[in-house]
Amino acid sequence: MKVFREILKSKLPLSLRSGLSSMLSFYTESRVEDCNVDDDGDMLLVQWGTYDWGAGEHFEFNVTRQLIRNPSEDEDIWQLALTFRYRPDTFLRSLGEGNRWCHHPRDIEVFRATTEQNPPFLAVADRDDSTAELTYECAG
Repeated sequence: MKVFREILKSKLPLSLRSGLSSMLSFYTESRVEDCNVDDDGDMLLVQWGTYDWGAGEHFEFNVTRQLIRNPSEDEDIWQLALTFRYRPDTFLRSLGEGNRWCHHPRDIEVFRATTEQNPPFLAVADRDDSTAELTYECAG
């Protein structure tokens, strides 16, 4: 996480577009020891929607790198997540919620293209009114 945090610092002020680009580069250029990329041990996820997790309603667009060191143990799933939050409006709420996975680095260009053409991404990609949060935690 420290390495990725430094990458993001060089991109400030951070937009969703630059955050996504940074995460995709980090995914393709940095393998994680003990995570079998050929067995879904290192994947990317984008997800979006309007939610209220107890701190008020926000439209979120999230880019997560999911790491599984031991696939036989559900407790060994880690996620490096970059979440952008926006004040919701009627249009953002109308985008609904959804997600897409990238299962392997060889699929990154298709993943990039489909993500960057996705209406929820396009709606907020270059806005400067987001709050961004980077977390690294056990999801298992």
